[in-house]
Amino acid sequence: MNSSPTATQSTHVTTVTHLARRQGSTTIKVPVELRDRLKQDAAAHGQTLAGRIDSLLRESARYSRMADLRRAIDATPPQVMADYARERDEWLDANLG
Repeated sequence: MNSSPTATQSTHVTTVTHLARRQGSTTIKVPVELRDRLKQDAAAHGQTLAGRIDSLLRESARYSRMADLRRAIDATPPQVMADYARERDEWLDANLG
């Protein structure tokens, strides 16, 4: 598979530095249009380009964890969910005074 950009996908070399973490920097090649979209999105969120990429990756990881949780809940047998709901309600209705 050729990962080189086509003639219509000009590529820009961007150096991404995340100074807050002091991890140094690296150079990545992305299409110019993508770089510009990322820069615009970062500015709209008051972040650096590196900070925005980090935020997007964290959001993606959280979304994946929540999707995994939803699948696990959906796969839980009905009796187990009923037992959980009963115990939860006992705790929520408990007189702790």
